[in-house]
Amino acid sequence: MCNTAYAYGPLEWRQWIFDTLQTATSLGIIVIAAAGNGYGNGAQNLGVDLDDASCDGLFNRQVRDSGAILVGAAEAVTRNKTGYSSYGSRVDVQGWGDKNVMTTGFGDHFDPVPGDDRQLYTATFSGTSSAAPMVVAAALAVQGARQAAGEPPLDSFAMRDLLVATGLAQGTGGHIGPLPNVPAALAATSANIPLAASIDVDAWSPANEIDPAAAGFLPVAIHTESKSSGDAQDFDATQVDLDSFALVRAWPRTSRNLLCRI
Repeated sequence: MCNTAYAYGPLEWRQWIFDTLQTATSLGIIVIAAAGNGYGNGAQNLGVDLDDASCDGLFNRQVRDSGAILVGAAEAVTRNKTGYSSYGSRVDVQGWGDKNVMTTGFGDHFDPVPGDDRQLYTATFSGTSSAAPMVVAAALAVQGARQAAGEPPLDSFAMRDLLVATGLAQGTGGHIGPLPNVPAALAATSANIPLAASIDVDAWSPANEIDPAAAGFLPVAIHTESKSSGDAQDFDATQVDLDSFALVRAWPRTSRNLLCRI
């Protein structure tokens, strides 16, 4: 890798991988790739500067562009670049990379049935390895909503532009781009996509646990949001048509997070 022989950056640094990604995106496939975790040897907390001269312009879009969406690692709360994340003008968007992501694997957090790999969990998934799947999820949400609304799919270039244009601004550090903002992306991509609102019935209190499959009424509060107040989007709750308000998806019965359609 450029800068140093021991650094970790985007895999498209290798020409054959770049050619593979470029072929995929030319066919309309959305490609999302990790930007890499810099030196990654525990001795230094430095990311790779992809704009450095030692990279020979391989991450300069004016020289070549695979069309892939490159993802850097950020601190979940501040959206600041993590020290080890690779960075530069070629990095498009960010995801959480500071050990705040829980996923399957390892079993160091939860291992209810020893020997059953399907039930191993870790709470320390990190780096651009955890950041990239978050962007994958955002792209899938946008693409799925477009499909449901009868809209044509976006290609990798269009998705990249959309996530960058509608994302939440990066904090400090070398450039890794904004954090994808799915509601803003949906609002910008098509007028035919209904607005989705996330309803959280006090997720930390067992007393408020609900069963979405139960009969009866579920009272909810819909709050107005304003970018001027620091919210992610502008939304006027008084304009909601209550006759068209409907629950369109619920997570498993033990969940208290509901996705509703307005």
